[in-house]
Amino acid sequence: MFRLSELAGFFDQEIATAESVAGPLTFLTRTGIAAPDSIVGEATADLPDGTLVLLSVAVEDTHPSTVFTASEAASFERWVRSLPED
Repeated sequence: MFRLSELAGFFDQEIATAESVAGPLTFLTRTGIAAPDSIVGEATADLPDGTLVLLSVAVEDTHPSTVFTASEAASFERWVRSLPED
């Protein structure tokens, strides 16, 4: 679960990573923005920069739980922006 305002800030590029507020700690981010030695950087090292990913850190073997194609990322952004504000 994410705050809608934080997702909007993510898509407006006001923040680099959105963090979940409930459930397992999950990040919505783009590859190439995290330090290479960070959890996110290490888990996404093999993906092209700018790839949109969901990453849960609830497991020891951290890897992206979702990797969005460009069209999926655009569709997801449109869906988020269609939701009523929180």
